[in-house]
This record gives sequence, structure tokens and C-alpha cells, in this order.
Amino acid sequence: MLKIDVIGFLGADVEIKDVNGKKFANARVAHTRKWKDANAVAHEATQWIDLSLSPEAKVLPFLKKGTQVYARGSGEFRAYSSAVDKCYKAGVTIYCDEVVLLTAPKMKEESQLQKEVKDGKVF
Repeated sequence: MLKIDVIGFLGADVEIKDVNGKKFANARVAHTRKWKDANAVAHEATQWIDLSLSPEAKVLPFLKKGTQVYARGSGEFRAYSSAVDKCYKAGVTIYCDEVVLLTAPKMKEESQLQKEVKDGKVF
């Protein structure tokens, strides 16, 4: 079994999707690697990793764009062809066992959040 740990920033709010009656939550996290080559020239490479979570996960309301998270789970690699670039690409999906918030998300006003909790929209 392949286990993957990643720390990065969410590129968008979490999305809950329904496919053939089965719900799941998706998010994308950016992991940036920085290094200097032998000539002391700085380089940077960002990789986007898909996260797949249970739609019942308690952390979902807090997964907002820009939030830093730690995610751990089993991984799956895939190859696909890009219609835009007309080339082959590779991607990674982590089926999360654990997601931990490392920074606080920008939350709505407290009164709006309390209303959503009361209406059953959060948790």
C-alpha cells in the first residue's frame, strides 16, 4: 500500500460531488518545492495534488481556499492527455485518512456562521 503525506495550501474551497448517488468531497492542495542549483540560481516548482475525503468529515466546513493543511492517506497516480497542451500529464490523488488544519481559514462573520450551524449547513 502506498501512503502519502503532504503539506500545502488549498487552491479552492472544498467541493462535494454526487456521482450515481454516491457523495464524495474533493479539494486540491498545492505543494511548492524551492531549491538552488549549483550556480545559486533559485528555482521553484509547484505540484497540485487532488484530495478525496469523506463527505461526512467534520473538517469540511473549514477547508477554504488559502488554508494550509496536512493530509495523509493512500495514493493513486494517474496519467492523462491534456486537450489544451496536447501532451501527456500525470496526477496524484490522495484518499485521505486524516486532514489537519495548519492555519485558520478566513471564516464568515460569527453571526452568519451561527445561522448556518442552526440551519444544519455546517457539520
